[in-house]
Amino acid sequence: MKNNRILALSGNDIFSGGGLAADLATYTLNGLHGFVAMTCLTALTENGFEVFPTDETIFQQQLDSLKNVDFGGIKIGLLPTVGVAEKALNFIKERTGVPVVLDPVLVCKETHDVAVSELCQELIRFFPYVSVITPNLPEAELLADQKIESLDDMKAAAQKLHDLGAPAVIIKGGNRLSQDKAVDVFYDGKNFTILENPVIQGQNAGAGCTFASSIASQLVKGEELLLAVESSKAFVSGDLLAIFPDGKQERLYSIGKVSGKIQLTIKLYPNGLGSGFLYNLKEGEKIKANIRKNANFYFPNTAKKVVLIANGTGIAPFLGMIDENKSSEIHLFAGFRYKNEMIKQYEIIFEQYKQKNKLKDYQFAFSREENRCYVTDLLQKQSNFIKEILENEGIIMICGSLPMYNDIMNWIDSLSIHSSEYYKANQQILADCY
Repeated sequence: MKNNRILALSGNDIFSGGGLAADLATYTLNGLHGFVAMTCLTALTENGFEVFPTDETIFQQQLDSLKNVDFGGIKIGLLPTVGVAEKALNFIKERTGVPVVLDPVLVCKETHDVAVSELCQELIRFFPYVSVITPNLPEAELLADQKIESLDDMKAAAQKLHDLGAPAVIIKGGNRLSQDKAVDVFYDGKNFTILENPVIQGQNAGAGCTFASSIASQLVKGEELLLAVESSKAFVSGDLLAIFPDGKQERLYSIGKVSGKIQLTIKLYPNGLGSGFLYNLKEGEKIKANIRKNANFYFPNTAKKVVLIANGTGIAPFLGMIDENKSSEIHLFAGFRYKNEMIKQYEIIFEQYKQKNKLKDYQFAFSREENRCYVTDLLQKQSNFIKEILENEGIIMICGSLPMYNDIMNWIDSLSIHSSEYYKANQQILADCY
C-alpha cells in the first residue's frame, strides 16, 4: 500500500444514504484516511429533490487545498455541472499512477435533456484517466447511447464504453434483468466477467457509492482490479449477517465463508431472540437477511504471519478465513468452556487444515474444565512469539467477547513494546468483539 490517504469528490446527500457519507463510512471500514472535496449540496424543496452545485471558484479552492496531498486513491461521484467536472478532470490529470474510480452519477438520468447530454460528453473525457468506471444501467444507456434490455446488451455497452477510453467497465445491472438476483458485467478490454448476487432485501440507499468507494479502497490496499470488484460485491469471512427474528429487532452474527456458503457458530441462550429463532428453523426453511460489510475485519491476504484469537462463537469467521487461506502462516488460539463433541469436530477440521498447509498450528483453552485455562493464559506462555509477530509487521485478529479483548489489550500493553493503540493504528490488531 502506497499510503492510506484516499479522496472522494462527492456530493452531500441530505438523507445520508449516499454521497460523501457513504464514501467516508466505507473508507473508515477499510482502515483508510478519507478526504472529501464537496461537489454539491442537496435538499428536498417544494420542487422535489434538488441538487445545488458547489460554486466553481470554491470547488477549485478545495482542490487547490489538496494539491500537495499524496493520495493512494481517488473516487469520483456526483459531478453536477460541466464546469465542476472540468476542474475535477484537471485535478486527476495531474495524479498519474493513482488509482481512480469513476462512478458516473447523472442527475435526472432518466430524462435525456441537453444538460445531461453535455455532462455525458464531459464524463467520457474522464475515461482515459481513470482505472474503472461503475455506471448503473440507466447511466450506461446514456453514456453508450443505447438501450440495455438483456445481458448481451450489457456486454455490448461495456465494450462500447471501453472503446470510448475506459480501461475497465463494470455495469451495475441491479435486479432489472432478474427479480431474484443482481447481475453486473465487468469488462477489462479482453474478458467479460458476470457477477451475480442475491438481491438484498431492505434499505440499500447509497449502495452504488459504497460499491465504488469499496473498489477504490481495495485498489489503495494493493488489490488487483477484478479481485477488488469481486470483494466489493460478494460477502467474505468477517462480514456480518443481519437477521430480524421478530421482524423489527436486528441481530448480527459474524460470517465464516466455507465453500461459498455462509457458516455461523451460534450459542443458544435461554429466551434468546436471535439464537432461539435460528435454533427453531427447519432444514430447507428460508429467512430474510442482509449482508453487512465489515471490511475492517477482513483477512490480510498479504500478511506473512497471522495470529487468530477467538472465544466462543467468535471462532466462526476464522473457520472461513483458514479455509480460504492461500499463503499466510496462521496460528490459532481459541477459548471454550468445555471440551465436548463440538471441540472434537473442530480438532478434526483443524488437523485437515494443517495437512493442507492452511493452518500452522492451533491451541485450545477450556475455562470450565478441571484445569481451567483461558486464552490469555495460552498467550502468556507464547509472549516471545507474540512480540516477534508484532515487531515484524505480523497481524493479530481477535473475535469474541469484549472482556477477552480488553484482557488481551492490557496484556499487550504490559509486554514493554509499543502500546496496543499503536498496533491498532498500524492495522496490526484487527478486532470484532461484542
